[in-house]
Amino acid sequence: MGSGDAGNANLTYESCRIATSSDEEEGRICIRDGIIFALLVRQTGDIPSEQGWYLQCGFGPCDQEGLVFASLEKAGTWIDRRVKEKWKRAGP
Repeated sequence: MGSGDAGNANLTYESCRIATSSDEEEGRICIRDGIIFALLVRQTGDIPSEQGWYLQCGFGPCDQEGLVFASLEKAGTWIDRRVKEKWKRAGP
């Protein structure tokens, strides 16, 4: 697991491969405090606005799809902000 560089030492990115209909893509499982909050897929292409990290699936406070972040750092900043603003942890 690699630690995140998004200003939160509790955010890590676990490298993985994501199966697609035609191939496989580079991905990251985003984990904060031992909880999975997002699955990002590397976007490549000829158009700069389509390059970066695509939010394939978000969980809990990150429950969204279709966002593209220019870097893992920007994705991590978004995840961290969403968790801080919206996560109401159940239990002790």
